[in-house]
Amino acid sequence: MVTAHVFFDKGGFFSKKAIEFVEKISPKTHFYYFQSSSEIKYLNINLIKDKGTLLNLIKENKIQKVIFHSLHYFQHDLMKEIKVTSQNKVKIAWVFWSLEFYQLPFNLSILYSKGNRKYLFRKYLSFFYENLLHLIKKNTDTPFNFLKSLYYRNIKNVDEFYSFIENDFDKIFPDKTPSYSYLPYLDYNDIINISEKEIIKDKIMIGHSGSPLLNHLETCKIIEKYSLKEECLFSLSYGNKKYIKEIKQKLKTDFNFNYTILDQRLPLETYNKVLNSVSIFFLNAYCQQGLGNIVYFLNNNTAIYLSEKSSTFNFLKEKGFYIFSIEQIRKKEDIRELTKEEGKQNASLIRKKLDPNHVLDQWKILLSIK
Repeated sequence: MVTAHVFFDKGGFFSKKAIEFVEKISPKTHFYYFQSSSEIKYLNINLIKDKGTLLNLIKENKIQKVIFHSLHYFQHDLMKEIKVTSQNKVKIAWVFWSLEFYQLPFNLSILYSKGNRKYLFRKYLSFFYENLLHLIKKNTDTPFNFLKSLYYRNIKNVDEFYSFIENDFDKIFPDKTPSYSYLPYLDYNDIINISEKEIIKDKIMIGHSGSPLLNHLETCKIIEKYSLKEECLFSLSYGNKKYIKEIKQKLKTDFNFNYTILDQRLPLETYNKVLNSVSIFFLNAYCQQGLGNIVYFLNNNTAIYLSEKSSTFNFLKEKGFYIFSIEQIRKKEDIRELTKEEGKQNASLIRKKLDPNHVLDQWKILLSIK
């Protein structure tokens, strides 16, 4: 079966990883379409330049499955065109990222803490502006694809759903209508290890970006309340500029603990050394966020504190990982490092989940090769 992979980013980390997996399994056989840009340049792959070419290939039966890597509401019209062009013969697969569902208007209100509500309203405004642009660019024929009832009607066109967190599938498809398969964009070879002798784990890390969805100030209040002495790292090299500015100002004026702000992108090797120094990681997002960092820390003997509201927390707990709840912190002793045994179990479990052969087999399922 020949597949076409549709991306809406501009050739970022995850789209590059997807191409690596596909080309490793079946080189120069499948197609790639970057819907947001015709400027993408990859050598030695079958790159589709425009929607018309994609639909013609489908009409000629040269493509049997179309895989959306992050299926956005404004791509629903393209999905329906594919179904009509192929007379419903082409399978539609959705590889889930997170933002394409959790950051829709009917989900947004539950993602922001009380102190971050102003960013919720700004997000609503930016969303409607974005939707207008997609309408003008003719990515969508209707301004209402994001409405909850229409959205759920449209995603009935999805035949297969793939994600790292199965709980995301349960949230979106409670009736289990499409098939579900586990799929990561990383395997164990992507996790860089530093020998134990090189690691001094003496830092706390709060969040992985400058996004209001990470509700940093709630975590800062916990750090302050229990007088934690460890150096606290804030990774703010990208995200919402106004939010980042506010966090920096609040840290100066409202809190009195030891902190360092990482506001410049570091070379990967340097950044990994920073991550290896982290003994406790707080990610206070109410939805699936920061999976790359979480996976890294699971292998790194780092205690991870997540919100119980996130699908990630519930999924990892169900799979036997040692994960801690931010909501269950009642006293200083509730904030602790992992024991060696707990760290070993987390590392063993994530090694199995990301075993390179197992991951490659999952990508073969996506490509309908096995």
